[in-house]
Amino acid sequence: MKKYVVIARFDDDTNQKMLSLRDKLMSKGYSVQEWPPHITLAAYENCDEESIKDWIRAFVKSHHEIEVGMNSITILPPSDEHTETAVLCFAPTHKKDFVDFYYQFHDRLDEYCTGIGCYYSKAFNNPIFHSSIGVFNVNCLQDVMNIIFSSDAFGSAKINALELYTYPMQLIERYELTNEHQIFLNQQSRQLLQIVNKTAVLPSMSGVLVRAKIINVGAKAISAFAPTFIMKKIVQQNIIP
Repeated sequence: MKKYVVIARFDDDTNQKMLSLRDKLMSKGYSVQEWPPHITLAAYENCDEESIKDWIRAFVKSHHEIEVGMNSITILPPSDEHTETAVLCFAPTHKKDFVDFYYQFHDRLDEYCTGIGCYYSKAFNNPIFHSSIGVFNVNCLQDVMNIIFSSDAFGSAKINALELYTYPMQLIERYELTNEHQIFLNQQSRQLLQIVNKTAVLPSMSGVLVRAKIINVGAKAISAFAPTFIMKKIVQQNIIP
């Protein structure tokens, strides 16, 4: 029975800070998380791999990068047979856009979040948002926390991609989230192309060039967000007043 995990990955700066913290912990003899720095979004059992891929692709098309605060840590206490160890994690802040992002990811395939994934499911309705640091003996927690507190790993992080893994860990595919600023630029670019196409210098039926005007759109306003190829097209057609 194949198992799959979908994780949210961080920007390079956050990754480096968290990996640096791991190095400090390892230098003190502690075991740390083997997975790359991340927040787990979902874990699936008995789910078709292509269905998961299709859903992730659709999801990243309708969502962009988001920022989340990694300003505190949380402890997942000893449980079941693991009576002497606890999991230390970064605790993402519950910003509305992050919480919405998480729950919207479970709009599909949530029925397959069973077994290893039940605590991540929408049906569970009480997920613990976390980014695992490692599993530690309870008698060492104070020392480990002192190392974490003295690090620079706390602060704002950006979620910029989703990754699909088999479980145990083997990367299948990475899916980049669009930068919010880039989305704005793309929207403005499409609007400008529409303007250019409507107001370009075009040959008429009689072969005479017809020049239209752009109303209330100045060169500065356009150049503030227009990609180079659009500006070039505008300048070539001499339609900036």
